[in-house]
Amino acid sequence: MSYQNYRKTNSKTLSQKTSKKTSKKKSKKNLKKTSEKSLQKKTPLKNASKKASKAFSQKLSSQKTSSKKTSTKKISAKTSNASKQAIKDSLNKNLKKPSLIQSKTNPPLLIVTGERSGDLLGGELVSALRVRGFDHFIGTGGDSMQKQKVHLLERVENMQIMGLQKALLSFRQIKLLRDKVLSNAISHGVKAAVLIDYSGFNLYLAPLLKKQGIKIIYLGSPQVWAWNYRRVYKIKKTADLMLTLLPFEKGIYDRVGVPAFWIGHPLVRRIKQRLSKEKKITVHSPKLFNYTIGVLPGSRDFEIQYLLPDMLAGIKLFSKKTKSLRIRVIIATADSKMEKFIQKCMKKHPSLSIEHYQERTLRVMEQSNSIITAAGTASLEAACMNRPMLILYRIHWFDSIIFPFLWRISYIGLPNLLARRQAAPELFQYEVTPENIAFGLKRICTDKQYRNVVSTELLFIKKNLAQGNPSAKAASYITDLIHGNG
Repeated sequence: MSYQNYRKTNSKTLSQKTSKKTSKKKSKKNLKKTSEKSLQKKTPLKNASKKASKAFSQKLSSQKTSSKKTSTKKISAKTSNASKQAIKDSLNKNLKKPSLIQSKTNPPLLIVTGERSGDLLGGELVSALRVRGFDHFIGTGGDSMQKQKVHLLERVENMQIMGLQKALLSFRQIKLLRDKVLSNAISHGVKAAVLIDYSGFNLYLAPLLKKQGIKIIYLGSPQVWAWNYRRVYKIKKTADLMLTLLPFEKGIYDRVGVPAFWIGHPLVRRIKQRLSKEKKITVHSPKLFNYTIGVLPGSRDFEIQYLLPDMLAGIKLFSKKTKSLRIRVIIATADSKMEKFIQKCMKKHPSLSIEHYQERTLRVMEQSNSIITAAGTASLEAACMNRPMLILYRIHWFDSIIFPFLWRISYIGLPNLLARRQAAPELFQYEVTPENIAFGLKRICTDKQYRNVVSTELLFIKKNLAQGNPSAKAASYITDLIHGNG
């Protein structure tokens, strides 16, 4: 049909409509009927020009839109402001949720740690990984990882095994836990495992996970630079990625061909966050006490048993020799597990003013002028808080026989390893006596020139440790490894 014929047919229909004086409702029906009939008979709209087809479609669309507008006006009149706000809120919630496609592409992750410091690091890592769409985690840990909804197979409180003798006695317990972690990793379809600290167990577990095709990521290097360097070659066989917390550790793994990145230490960033959450401790008048000594005997039960009695006895000797100082002693521990033992130790020294606080380690450091601490994470925290310290380290007598053959460095405390010179006096094993502690306290408490030198070294350590957001960096490297972008 030609364009002229098409116009004639249209003119006829229009003349018929104008001749009949019907209501507006009938005209709408007729238009719909004619449009339906024209579509059923396959009228040659394709061959007609674009202008005619657009004009015809505009008539139909104008009628439909007019009917829609009237209906929407009625609906909008009925809906209240409260319902509109509810719709907006639901839309915002849906926008915040990660997409289903993203969560499906990220496999379940295994995170294994047996230390309280490792639990904190694990909790921060899980938080950073959730931002990247990971939502399924299993492993071992404590309160920090539990708050991040990690399915815990074992808690760190039940994993405190340190020293060769205790490891031999607990071999059956270690084997059962290893089998439990391995079987759960397989059943959950884990594709990558993040191993944090707890090297005795994790180096034992890593080869078994590797055999199952699971990628191995070490978050924080075992202290291979301190003792038993041969572990580097064990790590090389299993490691897909090594993320180091200390700056000098990366070079160790670069030399043996292990993919390694330095992400920085989380302590510097964590201190501000933890201080805001920890409750403040009692502040006494300077007239009552003019010097405060903080006591941090460690997080493990055996550390408290080995160190706290001599720590308090050493402070008592020091206070007798320096009568010009009115000393206040504040003890900080991670929890209340050793409360009875601590109270027993406190009662033995009624002449000392001693207070005990749980889960407020940083607040104790904040109030202290000097600190006596166990070697480990607490000594590094004291360095970041710029507090002069005395570092103590004592192990079981059986381990002390083997220790000299494995130890490779001259210092025990992390601050001394990171500083340009010795930043804190150290006492090891049989050197930990009340007399030696009293002598060490005299230097860090009364020698102003020495305190100034120590303060500059501690500031140097803090600057070198700071490296942005370590957990976010770790999450980025892990995501790249899993998705093959690294």
